[in-house]
This record gives sequence, C-alpha cells and structure tokens, in this order.
Amino acid sequence: MKNSIITPLLCTLLCFACSNTEKMKELHVDLEKTLSVDSLNDFLEMEKLVHIPCDQTFISNFDKVISGKDGFFVLDKTQQAVFKIDTHNRSIEKIIHSVGKAKNEYIKITDIAMDNQHNIYVFDNSSRKINIHDSEGNYMNSIEVVCGTSIAVSDEGQIAINCNRLEKDLIVIFSSSGKELYRIKNSLETPDFVLENPGGITAWGKEFIYSAPFDYTVYQTEKGKNSPVAVLSFGEKQFDAANLKGVDYRGFQETLFQNADKIMTFQQLVKYKDFIFLSTDLGHQLMIDMKKNSVTNLSETESPYNRLFSSPLCVGKDGQFCCVISSSAIGTKFLEKLNGKDSK
Repeated sequence: MKNSIITPLLCTLLCFACSNTEKMKELHVDLEKTLSVDSLNDFLEMEKLVHIPCDQTFISNFDKVISGKDGFFVLDKTQQAVFKIDTHNRSIEKIIHSVGKAKNEYIKITDIAMDNQHNIYVFDNSSRKINIHDSEGNYMNSIEVVCGTSIAVSDEGQIAINCNRLEKDLIVIFSSSGKELYRIKNSLETPDFVLENPGGITAWGKEFIYSAPFDYTVYQTEKGKNSPVAVLSFGEKQFDAANLKGVDYRGFQETLFQNADKIMTFQQLVKYKDFIFLSTDLGHQLMIDMKKNSVTNLSETESPYNRLFSSPLCVGKDGQFCCVISSSAIGTKFLEKLNGKDSK
C-alpha cells in the first residue's frame, strides 16, 4: 500500500503552561473535511484482524474496551457484565457478572478501569463502590467511593471519579485504599442536571485528564487543581452553554432537544504518549497531538479507513490500539489491533 501521512486539520499554537483557558488559543476542528488517506502506516501499523467466534458467548454492546496483558476487556452494559477477549486463542469469556447486593456483587456497572497490575476496577454508582478483580475476574476487595459516571486509575494507584454533577464537585480523587484525597470543582456554571452521555476521565501518569459536559476544554488534574491542556472549537457545531442559564429541568430538556445536532460533550478519553483521543456525543473520533499542537478528525478519514474510527478507541500503555469494526446478527465481533507509533 502507498504511504500517506494523516495531516492535521488546522493547527494553532497551544500555550501548555497556561493556568486558565482564557490564555489558551483554541484548536479549530473542521468536522466536514474528509482526509484523503491511502494508508495509515505513518501513524498506525496494522498488526492483525482478529475474528472472534461467538459459540454460546456473545457481546451485545461494546460500551468500553480496555487493553490488558492477556487481551482485551469489554464492558457490556446491556448484559451488565465484563468479558475477556483472549486474542491468542480467540476466545470470549464472561468473567465478571455478579449482580446483587453482596459485597462482591454490584447493582449496575457504571464504568470499568484497569491499574498497572492489570486488576479490573468495576464501578457501581448505585452502590457507591468499586469492586476490584484480578485479570481472571476473581473478586479481591471493595472500596467505598462517591456517586459518579466514569472512573480512572493512575500509575500510582489513585482512583478518580468524574461525578458529572452527582456530587457538589466534578472530580473526586481517592487513594488505592479508598481514602478521599481531594476534590476539583466544576469550572463551568451550568444547571445541576445529569446527562446520559457525560464527560470522560482517564489516567495520565500520576495525574488524570478529564472533560465536562458543555465544556470544550480538556483538563489535567494538578495537585488538587485543574489545568487546561487543550481547548477545541467547533464553530456552529458547538452548543452554547449560555442557553442553559436560569432554565429549569423542563427547559433544560427542551433546550438539549432543540440543539440535538450540536456537540455537547466529550467521551471516552484515552491517552497515549503525546496523543489524546476522544469522541463526541455525535460520534466524531478526534485525535489531539500535544506535541504538534494540532487536532485531527479521524472519523472523516477516506473510506474504508473511516470504519476504523467509527467507535471510541482503546489504547493500551504498550501502544496497542483496538477498534470495534462490526458485529453480526449472532454477535460475532471483529477487533482491529493496531500498533501505535511515536509522533515524528
């Protein structure tokens, strides 16, 4: 195949050391520009296409995928279970599926994450707890936390909860033992209503990066404070949070319905070296290159490559990328594993 570099859409200098968003220039994103690409080899090197036979086990929906040393782990909220996909023997196994009120059970899985020891953290917002399992799904222990919508685990084992207005603060950080360490307030004044698809959070070494609804800034936690690392602008495709000032719950719902064609949240943040990947609530897959201070809309890549980026990405710390390609009527899934390269 011919090689071609994915060129950034528009580049804007990013003042990384700024302490607030007003000092940062926006990175404009052209959501309608198609990228003409013959090959992705200058950015991602395709390793293999893995076809997983379903037999009697199948995955209804890929709500979140995380990469581990033995394969991939999938959160299926429809079945309220976590599946392990072994890419060596091409098998699927439901390893976490204990619904209930016992200590080792959960009422409803809200999100999952993985630490450096490849333990799986199952966050149950309804019970305000996290159940920790090993990579085989064996229950280890539980930690009491706060309400929230997404979680992440840092390299040092700290646990971050993105509360999405379920608590008075946006982000709450806990130690590995469950001790609350600090909180970060929401920087945007909007009504205290919870969205179905809120902002995301992911680990960034010892710290975390996160996003919030109606806010087009990606933040980094920094010793108990939030520090912006990128501000995106979508022009007319961007929802104006000022429309929510002073509205009640009914007005909130009506405003969101009337602006359903505009971007309101970032989701599924993942970090790999100098890259931040995120998706919007309208299904755009974006890549922020922190080294080049640029943003690329991967979901508008020329066919057939756009199918690689039609779903949120999973990126392992070893540079292994995973994209959900398609699913058959019987639940057979295809996974594309890609090997990330360093930015030049």
